[in-house]
Amino acid sequence: MYAKYFQDSIREEALITQARAGIVYARGGGGTLREIFEDGEQNFYAKTAADFTPMIFFDPDGFWERDAEYDQHGVTKPGLNVRDIVEELFRYGRRDAIEVLRKVRFTVDFSEIDAVLHSHAPLAQYFLRSSLVS
Repeated sequence: MYAKYFQDSIREEALITQARAGIVYARGGGGTLREIFEDGEQNFYAKTAADFTPMIFFDPDGFWERDAEYDQHGVTKPGLNVRDIVEELFRYGRRDAIEVLRKVRFTVDFSEIDAVLHSHAPLAQYFLRSSLVS
């Protein structure tokens, strides 16, 4: 079983590293949460706000913006509030936080998602061309 998890971590790291156009996160669990924080770590160390890849949380029911609710029988309303920690990570660690946080969205608005990804597309295409030439 260890090899399977090891391979998953390599696959996830490669996915995050190569997804230079940005990532749209849908509702998920532990693996998705790990990918969010891997992406957050890479973005934390991005040299400029332009190098920061968009992190978009497709969130029709507020899953990523609230804590789960429980009663004596278990979860009554699922949720993993990553909004506060993700935003705080970039406010705390970056001088260009305002510009960077424009690329972190919690939305279901396809026009907004398209606009964020489209604004980052030229740099993503540059990275793609550079990686193909090398």
